[in-house]
Amino acid sequence: MEDTLDVVQLWKDLEDNLIPSLGLSAQERALYYHILRHSRLLGRTELHSTVADLAYHAGFSWSTTRDLLRNLARKGCLRIFSRSKAGHVIGVLLPAEILVEAETPVSLYPVGNETSPKARSFREVVLRRDAQKCFYCRRHLHPDNTDLDHVVPQAEGGETSISNLVACCHDCNLLKGTQPAADFLRSLFRSGRLNTAELDARLSALNALQHTPTEPSLAGQAEREPLSSDH
Repeated sequence: MEDTLDVVQLWKDLEDNLIPSLGLSAQERALYYHILRHSRLLGRTELHSTVADLAYHAGFSWSTTRDLLRNLARKGCLRIFSRSKAGHVIGVLLPAEILVEAETPVSLYPVGNETSPKARSFREVVLRRDAQKCFYCRRHLHPDNTDLDHVVPQAEGGETSISNLVACCHDCNLLKGTQPAADFLRSLFRSGRLNTAELDARLSALNALQHTPTEPSLAGQAEREPLSSDH
């Protein structure tokens, strides 16, 4: 059990710093408060709950609660340590523990660089390189189910560069959290979402990714085969 929290200071940090810094919506705040109330304020580091239970107690629909969990995880407020039929294991971070990261897509080249169309972004390049599939579980991506993930998290010094960004689905982005990419791939194997051949292929792809030039030319990137050894 962790030390007793200073609830007054916690509330001030939430209202004065965290909420305006991250732009948390009223619904995100409500779910964050609910999870905080039933974990850290009780001296627990984690909350074990199903999405259905969270939805019921927070007063949201199942789909809204699922999306809110994803949003809070992407903003660094939560960590999803595991997910199963029995429920999620969720860790909630306090304001002082949260690293605020910009979510705006970063251009591949500075504006005005004549070697690149002005509208080209990391997202376009990464999605094309990864063949519109989740880098981790290999499911096909759709516009409403696509994230960019830092293989090495920015909190650990990872750069926003071609060699450190992959396309992934919401589920994998949520589950991976700050895990090393190789460890996360092995967890997908253990849970049955990847077979042995697929795991080997993804680890090989990860190794190849880490040797990708930081800012390749767009022409060369377009001609390169998708970064995957599975077909």
